[in-house]
Amino acid sequence: MTERDMLLHELDDAFRKMIRKFVAERDKVLIHGEVSLPMIVVLGKLLRDGPQKAGELAAETDFSSGATTQLCNRLVQGGYIYRTRPEDDRRTVLLHITEKGRAFMKWLHEQEAHDRFSLFDGFEEAELRDLLAYSRRIVDNMRPFFDSLHGLTELLDRQADRDLNSLTGDMRK
Repeated sequence: MTERDMLLHELDDAFRKMIRKFVAERDKVLIHGEVSLPMIVVLGKLLRDGPQKAGELAAETDFSSGATTQLCNRLVQGGYIYRTRPEDDRRTVLLHITEKGRAFMKWLHEQEAHDRFSLFDGFEEAELRDLLAYSRRIVDNMRPFFDSLHGLTELLDRQADRDLNSLTGDMRK
């Protein structure tokens, strides 16, 4: 195995561990016992850009449509956002931030106890630029990576079907 191969294996493990740990820890955080970090992303988007459709929010936040719906349902239940239907298109549902949601985001912005950028402590500006460039390249590589995995999965499924068919064909004899 080459040095590059060893580095790629180690980087693959470290990358997966980093993502799993980030998501697991992110999902444990509840501010005021009800507002999760993904919910804050939705509130921030509505605060900055105004009312939006759930599909637009999903696309711009990189959450699935199902996850966005769940987040929005919880935000509606908590009184942080509300839904409306425009008179000219009753099929459309727009999500709006409430005064409670605005007040929460203002309060959150004023909190100095947490530095959301502390994950990047110790990085010089040049390193941050490099990390940003590397992150963008990884995101760009994700589509071909997952397309390749989907292709492999389909190939293996077809092979398994053929194997099962030949096995059941042999059993009938």
